[in-house]
Amino acid sequence: MKSTARRVSGSIRTAVVIAGLMSAATAHADVRVTHDWGTGMTPDGMPLPKHLDDNAQMKAAATEGAQARNAVPPGDRGRAELGLGYKLFIDDKKYYLQPALFMAKQHAGDICTPADYNNVPTYQCVEGHRYRKGCHVFVIDEAFREVGFHTIEVKESAPYFCNAVPAVGVGDKTRNEVLVTVQYFFIDRKPAAKMSEIGNGWKRMTVPLRLKAEGGKVLIEQDDRCLGNPNTIDTIPDARRRLKQCAQKPS
Repeated sequence: MKSTARRVSGSIRTAVVIAGLMSAATAHADVRVTHDWGTGMTPDGMPLPKHLDDNAQMKAAATEGAQARNAVPPGDRGRAELGLGYKLFIDDKKYYLQPALFMAKQHAGDICTPADYNNVPTYQCVEGHRYRKGCHVFVIDEAFREVGFHTIEVKESAPYFCNAVPAVGVGDKTRNEVLVTVQYFFIDRKPAAKMSEIGNGWKRMTVPLRLKAEGGKVLIEQDDRCLGNPNTIDTIPDARRRLKQCAQKPS
């Protein structure tokens, strides 16, 4: 009887270990984004104080990060443009994701003072190089500290100016994949001659970003292998479909 009991006890321990291993094997990453910020008002109809307003604190942190990287001196034209921000969840831990448009320094001491122009923008810096804004994303933690930063790489052969981040969504959530759609135009294109032509030369593309929370930071990797770069995918759903097709192809 004792021998039988030992065998049963051993079988139970083995089953527990196997179950634990299976649970670990089936555990996976998960990423979510949302832009539900609520009303921004207190119950009595007053604006939320800044220390209670997550959206305002996120934008303040991203603005500080952009100012440190901006090649354009402080002022109206040196202020980063912040698009719609998002709450970001990586494996149920909350962060914030804030797109930003500004001209990032290419090296220490890099400065661009946008040159004045008459009627048609020249996208020229007084210092001699071209004035070009890029599309960037900041990741901010719950304490409103910057923990991640990435410049969206657009592999165009002509100089371009990024003027919007129209959308952010989730790709393959088990791979912590976030999709970002950016909008840009070539700075040496023929300018619009009338109001109805504005936007005719604008381009959009969508890129997948893989996020990995590690050591208090969020590492960001852009993966262009499936969608290509540049591409003409201008919506998040279209990017998801293309990525799904790539995943179904035999390796």
